[in-house]
Formats: sequence, structure tokens, C-alpha cells
Amino acid sequence: MDKCPNCGNKLSNIDVLCPRCGAVVEVVQIKNSGSSTPPVSESHMNGINQGEKKDFPKEFPNLIVYNDDLPPEGMLGEDEDLSPGSDADAGNDIINGHHDADVEPAESEDFPEQHDDAVDLPDENEMSDEGTYSNDYLETIKNMPLPEVDSVDDFDPEEFMREYRRNRNAYNHIPAEGGADGQDSADKKFLELEEIGAAHEDADDTPEPDMAEESQPQADDVPLQENESDTQSEEDDTPNEAVPASLPYKKQRRRPLPLLLAVLIWVAVTGALFYGFVLLDRHVTDTYGGYDEFFYEISDGKIDLDTNAAYLKSVDFSVSEAQTDDGGYAHIYSIGTPDGVSVNVLPMGVAYNLTDGSADILIPDQTLFQSFGTVTYESPYLTSDVVFEIITSESSYAYTVDGLALFLYASEYSRQQPLQSISTTSEETVDIELVAAPESVVYINCSDYTDIVDAEGHLFVSLSLVLGENTITVDIMQPGRTAKRDTFTVIRQETQTTLIPDTDYLRIYNDAFTCYGTTDADARVVAQIDADAVFTAEVTADGSYTLVCTVQEYGLHDVIITATGDDKAEASVTIGVELVPELTAFSAEARELTTDDILSSAETLQNIPVKVTGRAKDISFSGSTQSFTLYTDDGDLPCYYHGTTTLEEGEAYTLYGMYDVAASAFYTMYVA
Repeated sequence: MDKCPNCGNKLSNIDVLCPRCGAVVEVVQIKNSGSSTPPVSESHMNGINQGEKKDFPKEFPNLIVYNDDLPPEGMLGEDEDLSPGSDADAGNDIINGHHDADVEPAESEDFPEQHDDAVDLPDENEMSDEGTYSNDYLETIKNMPLPEVDSVDDFDPEEFMREYRRNRNAYNHIPAEGGADGQDSADKKFLELEEIGAAHEDADDTPEPDMAEESQPQADDVPLQENESDTQSEEDDTPNEAVPASLPYKKQRRRPLPLLLAVLIWVAVTGALFYGFVLLDRHVTDTYGGYDEFFYEISDGKIDLDTNAAYLKSVDFSVSEAQTDDGGYAHIYSIGTPDGVSVNVLPMGVAYNLTDGSADILIPDQTLFQSFGTVTYESPYLTSDVVFEIITSESSYAYTVDGLALFLYASEYSRQQPLQSISTTSEETVDIELVAAPESVVYINCSDYTDIVDAEGHLFVSLSLVLGENTITVDIMQPGRTAKRDTFTVIRQETQTTLIPDTDYLRIYNDAFTCYGTTDADARVVAQIDADAVFTAEVTADGSYTLVCTVQEYGLHDVIITATGDDKAEASVTIGVELVPELTAFSAEARELTTDDILSSAETLQNIPVKVTGRAKDISFSGSTQSFTLYTDDGDLPCYYHGTTTLEEGEAYTLYGMYDVAASAFYTMYVA
């Protein structure tokens, strides 16, 4: 509706009452949480129709327009602050006349012209010529529902505005920008409400006019009010400038502490506390020696945490060196206590009884060291881990032996192959043969080979080689003894030095002998006999070598010949050299004995020529060595023979030789 049907005043699309004459010009709907209200008395309505200001009751509610740009019902926040001065209570300022009229809100395009449940207004022909409403229309107005109140008297416009403002803040409602006039429709409604409230106050203060004057109201008698909508309607054709809507109020929340900052603070505090404890611990240790003494000092002797120290002052304890029955290292620990019953030696875990509170305890160093479960390569082994736990009838006390030196034997070990500390080869592998105690733990290049040690302590293993230098480290750890480490080097080269001996067995009758063979012209050839004596060969330009060696004892000797050439792998061969006496002289000196005589006098026959006759049986071969048994009616005699004659089962033979005590067999030099 563009104009007032009563006075012709121009209206905006949100006006409900004419700003000039006060006539109702559009359908009104009051929304709240209820659905019905008692009808307004007819006298009140007639007073409105006839312009009688005296009939406007003070309890009649201010007219509130609640259209679609307001929040729906039930959207009010439960925690909204309605205390005086809060944002949610800002609506009271509008009702009390404090609204800023200079700021005109924009007109909302979403404001509907008519709601589905609104009451229809009468047409213009239903109105009288004087601009008043018909009785039917007044009856309609009277029966219009006021939601959520039991009567007109119960309607509180201030409470309604507070609820409206709360809903706007709770859902960050921003009024829509206006149309042609660039004003906020919601703020314009507040302005209208302010004017209505002022009219109600004037009605209470104005004396009653005569009925005659009231019955003839003229439009010209009503003073014209300058309405901003009139001015704006003249500028409809002028494009309005966009007025930015004010930002909604948001309650400021305290920002949480960033996680990284919280972690850094926690780390700083924890580090400071830890560092402070370290400083305190260092001070207590350096100054007092421990926390027991620290508390004892600061309490002037009232707090004694170390009850063990007072008792140990009365203990008489001494240590002296001794030996076991087999000559091993040991110590005697003498202890005397006032009321001791027994003593437990740790870490051995062995208990000894005390007689009258004292005892002398002999403990082998090897046994005590073995209880530590540790490894050492040095002797003596210094330790402070030996504790004597003294048991009394009432309690127990620990006496620690400081600076005890344990003397230990080295682990049993020998390397059988290779014998050299540095050797060369062209082979891709090297054979290693070791001998250790059967209970030893064996590591080769940090790999455990204990499982392949046999019952006699022998270990044989083949290791791969790389071109160049290969360092091999053997660690032997025998329980109760110091560990032993053996390191040797094997050099693998692509080309091996030539080494060809003329024979692999040589029988000699004198202590001096000569070996011949072929090698490289630039090779160096040496011979080692029984891992002791070393002899150097002469090499000619054609590569022939001559080795002159000597042996001292009768029997078979291993002669290891090694040839080393420039930038070539080392070559090594072993030949057997047997020294025997000359047959004529030896047979003349030999004593003829039976097998029983030899067995009964074996210890006295070493290095004495002996002649014995019998038959051979159980013949076996190992290289060039023949092992057999010579049997007679007097008994069986174990024998071995290195010569070239091949023995046969059951044949009778006369043997010349000597009894070998180490081999517990008869060493046969000649067979006849």
C-alpha cells in the first residue's frame, strides 16, 4: 500500500500506522510463543476509532511488527546475558526513547506483505468519509490474537524487545541493506515503536476533549509530521549508495594457549627442575658423600638413615692372599662380628656359617671371578663388587670389599693352522684349526663358533677370503680365566708362487739332509721343522732350490717348505723326513724281546733299539703311515711304520725299532 487510505500520506512498505494520522494501514501480526489472547474491550477500540486519546490504556501493548527478517521462534540462546547494559538488553533503549534517529535502517526486501495467519484489513469502501473505521473492522481488530499471552495486560513490550534482540545476537543476524531509500527496515520499525510509545504517554497527560469535537475529526486539523519516508519517496529515481550493514556483536572468547607454546613451557619447566636436581645431587655427593650423611648433618644427628654403617664399624674384616690345593690363586677372608650367625658371599650366593661370630673363608679367585659373569683380558682383575652379607639373629648387614685384586690364569688356546702370523695364498678360502678348553666360548671375527668345538676342544673351520689382506681375530673365553685374543693375517693373491718339491717323503740315516725342488726364479724359499727350526733355501736362476736341514731325534718329522714370490701368493707344502739309524749297526745293538716284555717295560725302553717277532693284523693306512698290531702267544703289541714296505694280514715279520711312550705304540724302523 503506497498511500494512507485515510489522509493520502505516502507510506513505505513497512509502515503499519500512518505517521500523519495514525490510521491502521496494513495487516499486523504479533508473534510470540503463545497462540491466543483474550479480545480487547470495545471501548478501547472505539476510543481508537474516534481519536479519543483518553481511551488508550496504559496497559495496551506497544505495537510490535515481527516479520520474516527476524529469527524464528525457539532460536533464543539459553546462555544469553539479559543483565542491564548488555547487548541483549539493548532493545530496552529503543522502547525508552533512546534510539538514534539519525541512523535509518535499510528496508528489508524479505519482509512479507501479508502472513498466512494474518487478519485481512477492510477495503477502503468499508471506511467512513471521516476517515474512521467501521464497527465491523473494529470488531476484527478487537478479536486479533496476541500470541503467547493470556490477556492484553500480560503483554510486556520491553520483554518482547529483549527477546528479539537476544535472538538477533544469538544467530549473528545482520539486517538486510535497504532498497531505493537505503535504510534498514528493522531499525525503521523501532522508530515507529518509539513514536507509538510517545503517543501513549501523551494520551495519559492530555485532558479529555468534548464529544462534539471528537465526532468531527478533520484531516486538515491533524498537524503534518515530516516523515523521512516522504523525502525518500521523492528520490526513488535516484540510485542510492550502498550502506554497509553493521557487523554483529560477537562475544570475545579467550584464545587457548597454542600447543607448541605449551609444550615449550613444559619442557623449560621440566628441564629447570631436572637441572636443579642434578646440581643438588652433585653438591650432596661432593660435600657429604651421600644422602644418608646429608640428612644426618642437616638434622644434627637426629635423622640417621644408614643403620648399616653403625653396625659395620664393629665388624673385624681382613683379606689375605693364599693358594688352593692345586696351587691356584685364592684369598682368605677373615671376618669377626659381635652377634653374627652366618655370612653370605655375593655374587657367589654361597653361605658360610660363623663360629662364635667369626670365620676364615678360603675362596679361589677363579671361582669368585666366574660368578661375576664378565670378561676380562687382563690379570689381576680389580673389583668392588664383592659383598659379604652378615646375618644376625635380628637383621642383616652388607659389608663391601673395595679394591679386591683377583689373579687369573689365561684361557687355554693354541693355533694349529695356519702357523704363520702373516701368510699368502691364491685360494678363495683358508682353513683354520684351533685347540681350546672344551668349555671355552670361541669367537672368530665376532662370530660365535662355540657349537662346533668338540669334546677335546678342537675346532676346524674354513673361512672365505677376499683379494688382498684378510685380518682374522680369534677370541677365546674360558670361564674363570682371562680371555685370550689371537690375530693373524692371510693375504689372498691372484697368482700363486710355484713350489714343487722332488719328494713328499725322505728317509735319512744322518741328522743332516738336503731337500730339492723347483720354484720361481725370484721366489724366497724357507723350511720349518716341527714348528721350531727355520732354514732358508738357495734358489738358482732357473728356479731350482736346495734346502739343507738338520734334525736331532729319530722318527718322522714334518718339514714345511714355503715359497713366496713378488706380487704372488705364497705356496706351501709339507714333506715327511724320517731319521733312522743305519740298519747294520742298529740290528747289532737291538735287544730281542717278546711283546709282553715290551709292554711291561715300556717306560724303560725309550730310545733303546728293540727286536721283536710276530704276525701282523688290523693293518690300516693314513697317508704313508701304516698302523697295525703285532700278535704273539704272549700278547698284542700296537705298532706303526713309515717305510715303503707294504705289510700283509697274518704274515710273520721281524721288526726293528723303539717304543714310543707318547704314542703308546712300537715305532717300527725296519721290517725284515
